[in-house]
Amino acid sequence: MDGDEKNVRDEGHGKDTDSGNAQIRIGEIGFGVDVILVRGPVRFLIDELAQNRLLEGVIVSVMYFEYLGSERLKQYFRSKNVPLEPLNIDKLSVSKTMHLLQGFGLISNGTHSKICEVISERNKIVHELQHPDSLNEGKARSIINKAIECLREMGVN
Repeated sequence: MDGDEKNVRDEGHGKDTDSGNAQIRIGEIGFGVDVILVRGPVRFLIDELAQNRLLEGVIVSVMYFEYLGSERLKQYFRSKNVPLEPLNIDKLSVSKTMHLLQGFGLISNGTHSKICEVISERNKIVHELQHPDSLNEGKARSIINKAIECLREMGVN
């Protein structure tokens, strides 16, 4: 994360996470794609599908899980009066974050399973894709739709 991204990220993490909305995170994700994580994750992903921005949609979907999952874990630990500092929640991988959410009963086993599928497929695309034009459109749309379904199951708009 460069200096500008850190400043935006630090300033953008308001209290909107209580309502299930994300804030703003900006970053370079490869292939010259800039990402902005915005409020209204479901609407954003639907728009990505409509605009045929499939690579961005696949990548951002997992960023939503990462951000919202971390925030949900923090809320959970705060509700149990557990100090957050020694936990380093923000340093957990998205997979570990989702596993903890499942373990604490904050997401269902079914939602956890689907999120793991989205993460796995996203990782294959990001690490194996040689050129953005070689993206399998059907698979990308399926991943984004599954991510939307999971976000809705998590109570996110």
